[in-house]
Amino acid sequence: MKILLVLLILIAGEAIARRKFKRNSGPQCGGKPYYEQPIKYHYDEDIDLCVGIREHCGDEEDEGYDDVQSCVDDNLKGVGDIVNPG
Repeated sequence: MKILLVLLILIAGEAIARRKFKRNSGPQCGGKPYYEQPIKYHYDEDIDLCVGIREHCGDEEDEGYDDVQSCVDDNLKGVGDIVNPG
């Protein structure tokens, strides 16, 4: 019984270590994992759309809109509000 308990603890510890390694070994931007960076929205004149770019992860400046609706309101006149289905 003790051996089974020790094996279970070792397996759980290995799973936790692998999860932490996966989380920290992904793409990094500004010293943080990519998915932890906030998104800033920028208007792209070439495609006439507001696009979201993670801060510190692209060629764009980190200045931009905090939400896509503000980007749409300032740049896409006459389009209207974004409908939130949820």
